[in-house]
Amino acid sequence: MPPALQTSALDCTIAEAIARELQTNACLKDFTHVTSMELAGVIDRLMQTYARWTSGDQGQVAECSRYFANLCFRLSIPMVEAAYALFLIRDGLLATISSENEKGRGARYPRLTEFFNVVTLDLLVRC
Repeated sequence: MPPALQTSALDCTIAEAIARELQTNACLKDFTHVTSMELAGVIDRLMQTYARWTSGDQGQVAECSRYFANLCFRLSIPMVEAAYALFLIRDGLLATISSENEKGRGARYPRLTEFFNVVTLDLLVRC
């Protein structure tokens, strides 16, 4: 699975940090056989999808949940674990935004939460 193109050096750093957190989370047993590099590519793709969604492309929710569902199916990762991983990715991104909020750039917080909540719900409905 080739990782998606990185959108910026900052996004790459964020994706790699979140990927390492996923790798070490005891509740994500089936994600341990996915490399940090692959996970960073997945996270980057989610971030790119989020960017398109915030630009008004509402179809990105279905595209994102379909992509993540197919990925987890190929890797034999249960959907409940996949949903938990999405929440951990969301939380990692929110932590980054919280630090940006101190610099006056935290307006994305509610939109990011909404996006990941809707994607996770759509993912679970697909099961």
